[in-house]
Amino acid sequence: MPITLQTMAAPDQLRDQIEALLHRFAPSSMQDSRVVESLVGATQWFSVPGGNVLFNRGDPSGALYIVLSGVLGVMAQHSSGTESIICKLGPGEVVGEMGCITGEPRNATVRALRSTELLVISWPELERIAAINTEVLRSVCKIAIQRLIQTQQGRPRVFLPRTFSLISCSDGVDLSLLGEQLTATLRANGSAVLVTRDEFQNVTAGRLFQLEAEHDYLVYLCDRSSAPWTSFCLRQSDTVLAAGRGDAPPRTLPELADTLRAGIPLALILCWPTSRYLGGTAAWLAQTGASRHFHVRGQSDLPRAVRLLTGRGFGLVLSGGGARGLAHVGVLRALREHGLEIDAVMGTSIGSLIGAAISLEWEVDGLIELAETFARANRWFEITIPRLSILAGRNINRSLRRCFADIQIEDTPIPFSCVSTDLTTGGISVHQTGSLQTWIRASTAVPGVFPPVILDGALHVDGGVLNNLPTDLIRANGAGFVVGVDVAANAMHALQNLPRSDLNPRNLIELLWRVCSIGDESQAIVRRKQCDVLIVPPVETVGLLNFRAYQWIMEQGYQATLKKLNAITDRIPDLQETDLQL
Repeated sequence: MPITLQTMAAPDQLRDQIEALLHRFAPSSMQDSRVVESLVGATQWFSVPGGNVLFNRGDPSGALYIVLSGVLGVMAQHSSGTESIICKLGPGEVVGEMGCITGEPRNATVRALRSTELLVISWPELERIAAINTEVLRSVCKIAIQRLIQTQQGRPRVFLPRTFSLISCSDGVDLSLLGEQLTATLRANGSAVLVTRDEFQNVTAGRLFQLEAEHDYLVYLCDRSSAPWTSFCLRQSDTVLAAGRGDAPPRTLPELADTLRAGIPLALILCWPTSRYLGGTAAWLAQTGASRHFHVRGQSDLPRAVRLLTGRGFGLVLSGGGARGLAHVGVLRALREHGLEIDAVMGTSIGSLIGAAISLEWEVDGLIELAETFARANRWFEITIPRLSILAGRNINRSLRRCFADIQIEDTPIPFSCVSTDLTTGGISVHQTGSLQTWIRASTAVPGVFPPVILDGALHVDGGVLNNLPTDLIRANGAGFVVGVDVAANAMHALQNLPRSDLNPRNLIELLWRVCSIGDESQAIVRRKQCDVLIVPPVETVGLLNFRAYQWIMEQGYQATLKKLNAITDRIPDLQETDLQL
């Protein structure tokens, strides 16, 4: 059960503290001075230790809570007795308002993933206050309605970590220097402080809460020579960062086994002494158990990692669409010419192919050469006995091997992922690990046209069958600003406006593509709205196999991006350059 924090404070002092906390942490709909003044006397300040339950599913809905610090996990209960996290809630979030409004019991268990401070207001008190000041109840209802709207739009609020602990997982890493650079980079987004053993080892709970309340970010620097201090740092973290040298042998982190609570993610930062070699990441992930990772080689990599960790990354999503997808090359050219760095890229079908090259930091000229190879169509389309597909795909497989060799997705300098359709489960598979060429081949395997990829008992085909523009997925990777490039957005509209004599598909492959894309069309409009900026190159009249028009197609992507450039630069977070020497 939660316990009151400020029992020793004088009543007037506690009242002033609660009023200040409401002004700082309450949602905007509750920030009206009259609402705050009404709530102060009815509000208590509570603390829930990490691992403890705030309330259980089925409990009466008798109060709502405002998170001041820490992390709450909304848990799903499974028949096996296990739990999984539906979502996380951090400072400024309101918990439990829906049950209070409806009068229904709690519909989920909420657990503190680490020590969490909250303000609690009982529903009877809210109703009493609302009889005097109707704005109070209106503000609570507005919170519930906004949350429902966000969910319906496919844009639920994403938990953004504010406290990090930094621990070394190999020799050769200057953890103090990395901690200072990480803190300096975080200051581009807000106030940040580095919490070290020498300065803060005797910190009190009150002082610790004050630190979190006064700063946007805290970085706890672990010290492997002091187990108690390291344990303290890990318990205070929203996210744990394990730093190691990428060229060193991977090692485990035994100190995390007993300290790291369920629901607190572990991210791996691999520091490289050179920008030329990246490899072996899979072994590092297996040894450490990290759920995500970042490669840090030089000046631009740490800011990218920070943007993604704090949900401020620039995510680029590239759709499928056959030859029309070569417009993605023109999009990249425009972004590069204007100094816009991509923090994460996700693609479907041909978008996965172009996206993989972007994640490997190919030059635009290299991508143009790739487009030229596609233009030599006779090399790609060798007919086979139609058992699983009409095209054998052997030449494409050889080309993918030449482009990507044995590169693993985890080894790309820019975080990359692609999607395929799993015909075994009937759902989407998101690929963030494994062979780059294998999963590109799966993502581009138009059913009936190219052979499916069979791996680990699952049958994978083109991701565009169910999700041709995965803008709904990239935000989970830390992309807070998403630019989607949809080369298929106007295709169905163009078909509907063509003369009936021109509606017939040009060939069997185009017919199969139209059939396969029907499954995604119902959700396509929603996914386009999930972009912060949507780029739609006018290439809908290009045939799916007309790779010979690659120069014109790329130019359309370039021009369409230039038209959206102001919208991108006006809204993209963090265009600042941070000068770091790593």
